[in-house]
Amino acid sequence: MKTADWTFNHVGLPTDKVQKDEIHFKELGLYATDPKKTEFFIEYLRPEPGCTFFPILLKNPHVSYQVPDLEKAMEGLKVVVEPFSPMPGLKIAFVEVDGFIFELAANVPE
Repeated sequence: MKTADWTFNHVGLPTDKVQKDEIHFKELGLYATDPKKTEFFIEYLRPEPGCTFFPILLKNPHVSYQVPDLEKAMEGLKVVVEPFSPMPGLKIAFVEVDGFIFELAANVPE
């Protein structure tokens, strides 16, 4: 695993409290904050009642890295959430390393 070309993006924290400036991702059944608008680059994830969005992410914090090539970054790692596109131009996946969750994010053509 080569991480030298990975860039820290944010820390994701599950919460049950309403946060300032939440973005509603209706298709995912959750609210999230923009980590770029917080002092410590925190993305809060708050599920709607009955949300089925990847339970592992709603119970555990994660650290996100921007990677140049998502498929290459995932090689040899335990994938816990397969790649998907939460918004145009972005593809993400979640992996587990030593019991901790990492988000790998890559920009992709729209």
